[in-house]
Amino acid sequence: MTPRRRILPIFVPHAGCPNDCVFCNQKTISGVKQFDISSVDGIISTALSTIDTDRYETEIAFFGGSFTGIEPALMHTLLKIAQRYIDSGQVRS
Repeated sequence: MTPRRRILPIFVPHAGCPNDCVFCNQKTISGVKQFDISSVDGIISTALSTIDTDRYETEIAFFGGSFTGIEPALMHTLLKIAQRYIDSGQVRS
């Protein structure tokens, strides 16, 4: 039987988009005006503490804005954080 999947969402509101369209302004929708990179490890650790990783395939996913449109330095930093959890075996991808 294939293990079920759990996705750990990391919300990077409105990153990668220079516009503030009324129908898509994620800063207003989420109430998060500035993304705090230092919160990412805590979000992942907290989420992992609630998941039986032996039972579920766990993935980290970045949502909000356009991930490929964010500054390369931020993108690489986020991917390095995720890679640490992959390398430790705590998440699959």
